[in-house]
Amino acid sequence: MECLVFKILSLDGGGTRGTFIAACLAHIEEKLDHPISHYFDLIVATSTGSIIAVPLGMEVPAATIEKFYLKKVYEVFKPNPPYFSGVYKPITWTTSPFLELFTGVSTDELVQPKYSSEGLRKIIQSMLRDKTLVDSKKCRLNITAVDLKAGMPTVFKTPHLPGKWPDENRSVVDIILAATAAPTYFNPVTIEKGTAFCDGALWANNPGIVGYSEAMDISRICQHISARQFHHDTICMLSIGTGYTHYTHPPPQEGSGVKWWSQRVMEIMFNTQSQSTSLYLERMLPQENYHRLNFEIVNPDWGHVDSLGHIDEMAEIGHKIAAENFDKIKDIFFKSPSEEYHQYPPEA
Repeated sequence: MECLVFKILSLDGGGTRGTFIAACLAHIEEKLDHPISHYFDLIVATSTGSIIAVPLGMEVPAATIEKFYLKKVYEVFKPNPPYFSGVYKPITWTTSPFLELFTGVSTDELVQPKYSSEGLRKIIQSMLRDKTLVDSKKCRLNITAVDLKAGMPTVFKTPHLPGKWPDENRSVVDIILAATAAPTYFNPVTIEKGTAFCDGALWANNPGIVGYSEAMDISRICQHISARQFHHDTICMLSIGTGYTHYTHPPPQEGSGVKWWSQRVMEIMFNTQSQSTSLYLERMLPQENYHRLNFEIVNPDWGHVDSLGHIDEMAEIGHKIAAENFDKIKDIFFKSPSEEYHQYPPEA
């Protein structure tokens, strides 16, 4: 049997910096004869990457997704109404200055998330309506999240593996909201009664390893359905980040408590997870099969997931990086479309 290439598109988390990913893909798709999802066997995404991956799977043009970040993302980050209001408002006058001094958060942020998810819900619904993951017919999807009730990582999947798959009737709107529910920014998301999900960036900000593992499962379990076979050394991955920093955070001599860590732990966690994933994928895949598109964050303000002041600049960088790298990657990923994958019916 012929051994073919299995192509993976991996999209990082990073809030508004997803603008970079959307712009990269919009630039690339302009040069293709088919929607970009037709060229990949699997798209794996985390957090803001899921806002891009799921519409791509439904053949929404990448340029339309880029416009969401340029024109609509402001509607996502609208602050919640004050938690303490009316007669309770004086509480914030006395406590907020001290909280912000020592922890960097206000009294309201101590007891509720900064934003409501309704803005994102309305935008995604207008784009995807009542679709489920079954509607992604050309390309498999993996979307990472955290299942708070089960206390473990989880991945929302298209039905590309045999077995009981719980995502058959789940709205992709709910799945995206669950995958982007970043702690302190948005509330956890309930899909079915008794469930609670939050942002997959907590364990897979760079989800490339998730994609590689899924590909190996597909190779092991599904290759009997056709003559299409692949091995680990024929897996190719295009991984797109949302910026990196050369961070250095030497702790203070007097020790590091909540005040010091609260301002740094998320940056350290997300950066080290992304770095380690890239490091291992560079070792696990042949050098010519792994390609990472990313940019250096030179402005500290860009590091926040809700930074809105540099959207246009991030889009410009995305188009620039895509233009510089397209000739290097076109024959690997975009020479010809991938085959439509085989959907399994759910087992009873």
